[in-house]
Amino acid sequence: MSAGWRGGLKKIGEFWQYRFSHRGQLLTGSTKCANFNDARTWLAAFRSRLARAEVGDLDAPTVERAFKNWLSLKKGMSSEANLSRARRAMDLHVLPIIGKVKADRVRTGDVARVFQTYLEGKGPHGRARTVDGANVLISYLRAVFAQLVDDGYLVKIPFKIRKQKVQVKPRTTLPIDLIEPFLEHIDQHAHLHIRVAVRFMLWMGLRETESLSVRWEWMRGKTNMAHGATKGKEEAKLNISEDLQELLAKLPKESAWVLPGKDDAPHSQQFTRTAIKRAGIAVGVPGLTPHRLRATYATLLSQTGASVYEVQKLLRHKQLSTTLHYVQTDEKSLAEANQRLYRLAHQPRVTPAGDDPAVQEPRAVAVTNMTAPYANQSAQIVTFVPMASGYSSTMGAQRTTWVSQAEDELTVPVA
Repeated sequence: MSAGWRGGLKKIGEFWQYRFSHRGQLLTGSTKCANFNDARTWLAAFRSRLARAEVGDLDAPTVERAFKNWLSLKKGMSSEANLSRARRAMDLHVLPIIGKVKADRVRTGDVARVFQTYLEGKGPHGRARTVDGANVLISYLRAVFAQLVDDGYLVKIPFKIRKQKVQVKPRTTLPIDLIEPFLEHIDQHAHLHIRVAVRFMLWMGLRETESLSVRWEWMRGKTNMAHGATKGKEEAKLNISEDLQELLAKLPKESAWVLPGKDDAPHSQQFTRTAIKRAGIAVGVPGLTPHRLRATYATLLSQTGASVYEVQKLLRHKQLSTTLHYVQTDEKSLAEANQRLYRLAHQPRVTPAGDDPAVQEPRAVAVTNMTAPYANQSAQIVTFVPMASGYSSTMGAQRTTWVSQAEDELTVPVA
């Protein structure tokens, strides 16, 4: 056993982790126990369940029962909105097909049938369902079975099915030239609380739920805010825009919440959705939602020169891959990026001090032709062209041109 492991246990971070071999397979995971004795008891029970499962004594729950157990465990750890979406998706599309099947009897073909049945059906508005939606179902099902593995009912997830690849399509964002008319529409038709929340999303990149739950105690003067309740539970220091400062000054401070709703609690989710949708349609950007304002914030940061790492920091994402989903590109922005590259490559070269001077254009001087008494006589014009600095000679090369002599005075370009 490697150093630091005691009977298959090692404390990493807050909890004790387990690692041991079972029937030739290395099993690892968290006991979710902070105390060593508790972790040792948990591991002994886990090993016992594995042993009983091999002789059929451990009765795995049905998929329906396993899902209900998963919901109860996730309550408080995930938002109610996320759990509600999972409950609806599983109730409509998964449980009617495999809900009564014992979890240890589910196979790849069963899950594939769920996937295919979903795609062949129609959505609530009569439109064909998408591969994206089917992939979400697979994600929920994997999460439920992963919990069964953690609880010792299964040694591993019994099915193997990959998410289907889908073509990534640009999602709606608000172009920078439409922000002003968009905000004008919001200011003319929406409640003051919506006007403030929209600017929290657009200028600071907050999610709608974060915007609606801002507290006065987070304010650091008029221009800064230390956001203390982000999704990742970390503090975020953010700047407050000038127009948002003006709106905040109009709000009373009788409540702990900046935007208190009914019964002195934050407004419910989707409070700003209708106003944002109508304003988007009014400026020619249908399909705009509260979360697309957060994506607009990320996209405009990128277009104005912020690196993807800076955008990640401002959005408070732990994974860079998450940030990339927010930054949208279109043909116009790609063309502008190409133009910036071209202009940068074709900037005039500045000669450093001490280098050879740049090649100068030929100069013209007046020379009197003493041998041309007649107006139609041909004359010889000599053009002196400076040599490149790579040549050792300081003499210029010369080009000879024969022209019709019109006057006694000729204009001859020389170095």
